[in-house]
Amino acid sequence: MSRLDSQAQLIKELKEKVNQQENEIRELRAELQVCKSQQSDGATKGLVSVSKELIGAICKQLERNRLPAIEPDIFDGNIMEYYGWKYSFEALIENDCCNNMEKLYYLKKYTSGEAKQAISAFMIFKNEESYNKAINRLDKRFGDKHILGQAYMKKLDEWPPIPLNDGHALMELVDFLNCVKVAKKTEIVLEMETIALDVHEGIAEHILPKLSQSLINSWIDKMVGLRCTDDDEHGGSIFPPFCEFLERQAYIRSRYHNSRFDDLPDKCLFCESEYHGLEVCKAFQKSGQSKQQSFIMRNKLCFKCLGTGHKSAECEAPLTCSLCSRLHPSCLHRL
Repeated sequence: MSRLDSQAQLIKELKEKVNQQENEIRELRAELQVCKSQQSDGATKGLVSVSKELIGAICKQLERNRLPAIEPDIFDGNIMEYYGWKYSFEALIENDCCNNMEKLYYLKKYTSGEAKQAISAFMIFKNEESYNKAINRLDKRFGDKHILGQAYMKKLDEWPPIPLNDGHALMELVDFLNCVKVAKKTEIVLEMETIALDVHEGIAEHILPKLSQSLINSWIDKMVGLRCTDDDEHGGSIFPPFCEFLERQAYIRSRYHNSRFDDLPDKCLFCESEYHGLEVCKAFQKSGQSKQQSFIMRNKLCFKCLGTGHKSAECEAPLTCSLCSRLHPSCLHRL
């Protein structure tokens, strides 16, 4: 092969290599473009996702702004309202404030009367320690468990007698007793101050004199049943079941004619003696299943609460059988 031919062959090989490299460069450029496109799409998607979350958060905040602002009540020194007020103040104010000076301002804003007077000295020389001292003063003045227990018992002893069929007045007593029950359970009162309510003698002394004789008789019958079942669900205390019993009785007396007490029956629907609910009527309990069922159907009573004006499927009464926990009165347990 001549020298000229050798050079021509070399030039041909070089051209082939150049073409090959150019093709590789084109492929690399194409891959680079794809990568850029994918990165751009990912960034766009990420931006869209962040934007959606931001818009959602803004919408939620706008919805909250439409609602009335949540504020703690103003504490005026009523010792029985202190712990409820303190918990709400801590949740709504104290946990969101940056420093004690802000907390002290809000403490002044949400107190009045005797409570504001108790912390007035700490409002004169305001510093970081003033808030803690003010809270300690309120705790000592209004958070004493001994005094709180005495206050509950004093209010109970001063409670006025409740008319026979006044379901509304009876429910007011029930609401107060439920407050006492929660106070005992959460130990914001000293047990020694309210322990009398855990036994029948204490209930007979402090509560039963406020009730009608028919209610007292019904409770005595109920208590005998509780002793027979030997139920220790409440740690031996009869106060929780007593509260449940009174609440049921209050509901019974309130369900007639939208609580118009003058329209309540004067006599028991079944035995026609002084009015009492069917679930505590001894004659009704002894009458047998067949007569009970016929009486309920004939008088168009509710099988759940034994009330009038609705069916059991429509009944909203929070009542269950004490024997099986199903939705019927205990006196119908065997039906």
